[in-house]
Amino acid sequence: MSNEALVRETGTEMVRRPSTWSDVVNLFVSPRSTFESVSRRARWVIPFLLLVLCAVVFEVSVSGTRMDDLKLQVKNDPDMSQDDIQHRLDNIENQRSPELVSLRTGLGVLALGVLEFAKLLGLSIVLLLFCMLFVSELRFVAILSICAFSSLILIPEIALKIPLILLKGTTHIWFSPAALFSGMDENNLMFRFMQSIDIFTIWKMILVGMGLHTVFGIAKSKSYLIVTVLFLLWVAGHSLLGGLIHIA
Repeated sequence: MSNEALVRETGTEMVRRPSTWSDVVNLFVSPRSTFESVSRRARWVIPFLLLVLCAVVFEVSVSGTRMDDLKLQVKNDPDMSQDDIQHRLDNIENQRSPELVSLRTGLGVLALGVLEFAKLLGLSIVLLLFCMLFVSELRFVAILSICAFSSLILIPEIALKIPLILLKGTTHIWFSPAALFSGMDENNLMFRFMQSIDIFTIWKMILVGMGLHTVFGIAKSKSYLIVTVLFLLWVAGHSLLGGLIHIA
C-alpha cells in the first residue's frame, strides 16, 4: 500500500494526503506536517492502538525486573517480620507460574488499553477546557488526535528505557533530574518534583502546543501558555500526590 491515500481528483490533477502511518513517521522528523494533516482529517485510533502496543511491549519486557524490584523492596521493609517477608516473597515468586503469567497478560492488555484511553481522554478534555478560553469553534476529535499523536513520544522513550532497565536490573530509570539522585527516598517530595520534570513529557507537551497552533490557529504564545500551565499542574500534582497521576 502506498504511504499516501488518494483524497480527490480534479480534472487531471490529483490531490493526495499523507496516510496515518506517514503522519506517525513525520511526527519525529516533521511534526508540523503531521498536525497539518490532522487539521484536514482528524484521526486518533491508530495512534491510540500504537500507544497500547507500546505499553504492552514495555510491561512484558520489564515484568521480571519489576518483580525483582518488588522483592528487594519487601526485603528492605523495616516494618515487616521475617515470616511476613518470606510469605510475601513466596507470593511474588508464585506469580511467575505460567498459568498466572498467561492470565495476567490477558487482563494486563485489557487494563493497559483502558488506562491509556483514560489518560488520552482526560488530557483531551482538559485541553478542550483550556482552549475554549481562546477559540470558540473547537473539534474534540481533533484535540483527541493531537493528544494521541503527541503521546507517541512513548515510542522513543521505551526504546531507550527497556535496554537500560534490563542492563541495570532495575525499573528505577528516569529521564529527568531524578536520575542524579538515585539514592534519595522516592517518596520524598523533592525527588518526586525532580522526577516529574521528564524530558519526554516536556517533548510531548511541546508537540501538543504545536498541534494546537497548527490545527486551530491559536497564537503560538497562547498555545504554549496552555501547555505550560498544564505541565506545571502536572508537576504539582505528581509531586504532591506521589505520582498517582500521569500524562506522559
